[in-house]
Amino acid sequence: MPDLGITHRSAPALRTNAPSAARAWAVVAMITLLMAINFAEKSVLGLAADPIMKELHLDASEFGLLASSFYLLFSLSAVLVGFLANRVRAKWILGILAVAWSLTALPVFLAGSLAMLFASRITLGAAEGPTAPVAVHAVHKWFPDRRRAMPTAVTQAGAVLGTVIAVPVLSWFILHHGWRSAWLVLAASCLVWAAGWLVVGQEGPLTDEAGPAADAAPDAPRYRPVLLSGSWLGMLVCAFGVYWAVAANLAWVPTYLTKAGGYAPATAGRLAALPSALGTLAMLVLPWLSGRWMRRGATSRCARGIPAGLLAIVSGCCLLAVSAVPAGPLRLVLLCLAFGLPVAGVPLMYLVNAEISPVRLRGATSGLCVGIVTLGGMFAPVVLGRQLDAAATPVAGYQAGFALTAALLVVGGIVAVIAVNPERDARRTGMRT
Repeated sequence: MPDLGITHRSAPALRTNAPSAARAWAVVAMITLLMAINFAEKSVLGLAADPIMKELHLDASEFGLLASSFYLLFSLSAVLVGFLANRVRAKWILGILAVAWSLTALPVFLAGSLAMLFASRITLGAAEGPTAPVAVHAVHKWFPDRRRAMPTAVTQAGAVLGTVIAVPVLSWFILHHGWRSAWLVLAASCLVWAAGWLVVGQEGPLTDEAGPAADAAPDAPRYRPVLLSGSWLGMLVCAFGVYWAVAANLAWVPTYLTKAGGYAPATAGRLAALPSALGTLAMLVLPWLSGRWMRRGATSRCARGIPAGLLAIVSGCCLLAVSAVPAGPLRLVLLCLAFGLPVAGVPLMYLVNAEISPVRLRGATSGLCVGIVTLGGMFAPVVLGRQLDAAATPVAGYQAGFALTAALLVVGGIVAVIAVNPERDARRTGMRT
């Protein structure tokens, strides 16, 4: 049984109750499955783009607005529930969120009008916004910093793996049973998960020795040193570009493969899963390597901050190259690298936040970060949709959209490489001495 105890001599005192490794990894497995469903919910609209646009007579700008509506309350909800997660058990928050996802999907299956789609996507975004930060917060209560990399990576890889699994499955339902059937499949999946979570879910034992007196103490944790640190702000800028790319991928890559790549819809649906498959692999490998580097003496800046930034830079360069090569295998490879690699830095960003944030603040700081960076998800689909409508040809519109996405990735990566220094900022926030 692996040692899950806290041994970092410079971390603040924590209350531990001999956590069970089996229980810890059972929680990780359930949260990984939740994140898979989470991204399946995000992906379904892009997979059903063509039949929805034809049935409801939407142009690219209108469909982009529909895709962006998902993020209207996403960021606000992530922030508000992030603060709530400091006081309410993550078990109950995650269970309620999963049930809420199911309720937002059922009306679309029953009606499926444009107004119903807008209402469903907006309320679904509000229910999904807090999921990632609360899920990571829950996992980190089971593992100390030195053993946190792999469980964090596994849960985040579940998000990308959800796209890999969901794309062919949901595409099959859309093709054979109509686009509304995909929403019914997702609603059932959410309810099944919530039932399992009631049995498996449990709060982790690694928490601050905190109480009302501690909150009022002069040395109680404060938000300002965390939120104004170079590490937090650097990861914020980098994550904004990454999330812009994720939203652009989910909303427009399936149609890009049909309109600019010349693939049949069924083939495009399968190919659209390739970036996510690569992202899943990279998301598991990079945090594992990061953990090995740190155990061998590397600083967190070298093992976490710089790799996350470099991935964003490389991804942006690949995306720029997509428009410079002819349609074919090479373009598909570049597209996979461009949209698959940057997500591997997401677990490292959560690890940096946990490294510099006291546990009593972590739910809020993580939720606030997600709330800000997911604004990229709100703007990306509609901005790219307008670029498509304004361009002379679909290919030119996609080139303009990819160039903007690449610029955000490269700039964010450069900022992360320069600004992220968790050791320095952990001393300023009291997490190290």
